[in-house]
Amino acid sequence: MTSPPSTTTMEEFNNKELLDNVRPLLQRDKIRLWEPPYTNPDTGAENFPEELVESVCAEVGSTTEEIRLALSYLRRHALEKLAAKKRTDLLTLKVRSSGVSNNKNSCINVTMSSQSSGHELEKLIQEKLNLLDQNIKMICSGRMIQLNEPLQTQNIHTNATVLVLAVPKSAVASASADIQTSNLIQAIKEATTILHENARNKSNLSQYQLRITDQQGRELTALSDDERRSLMVAMTLHEKGRSFLRQRDYLSALSLFSEADNEFRQCSSQMLNSVDN
Repeated sequence: MTSPPSTTTMEEFNNKELLDNVRPLLQRDKIRLWEPPYTNPDTGAENFPEELVESVCAEVGSTTEEIRLALSYLRRHALEKLAAKKRTDLLTLKVRSSGVSNNKNSCINVTMSSQSSGHELEKLIQEKLNLLDQNIKMICSGRMIQLNEPLQTQNIHTNATVLVLAVPKSAVASASADIQTSNLIQAIKEATTILHENARNKSNLSQYQLRITDQQGRELTALSDDERRSLMVAMTLHEKGRSFLRQRDYLSALSLFSEADNEFRQCSSQMLNSVDN
């Protein structure tokens, strides 16, 4: 038996009462019209078995033609919602790569789900830029992209720029052992710790203490000593890393961002969302 033409809009099918009666039956029986066997995975064509149509007819008291029209409408509506969700879920990212070993810069666009992990993005970038033999680090908005977390939870949005630092595997040890950068990181940590200790030991804290505010400019006063120190160190390292980025000193920036991330992890996620620098 040939099915009636598919119906996609309420103007073509305006029996809302019938839809309201059919929909709960499908939900009750866990029937997903957008999946096989009701939707052909290859052609996308609809297929409503006679037993399904007759079963629904018996419960709602409508004709088989009306039930087929209702099922067709509900199936198309579900597919349209899924397609819309998929479109909004996709991220288009601009990827800038600095190939440390050959001093080449590349720029590409990649598209993937916002639910994808940092590791999936890393793998895609390595394939697209032919960097499978290199270690890469990814930075977006001055923050290192974490491999085990979804992109969405890392506040990575469509049209964002991802800076990729490509380091040959043979050079990783020497890069991480850069004495000058290590000394700078240590000096920043020591200076920030001294500033923090001075603030704790002085009666007039406002003279010495760095004021940390949220996005509305309100001072965060409920920070523990350890959180305040870690946040001060992280923000200082982060800002210095941004300075190195502007100078195109990518390896130094990478080291500073990595250390900043270690310090940021000592702070609660709620507090970091408030600061969101």
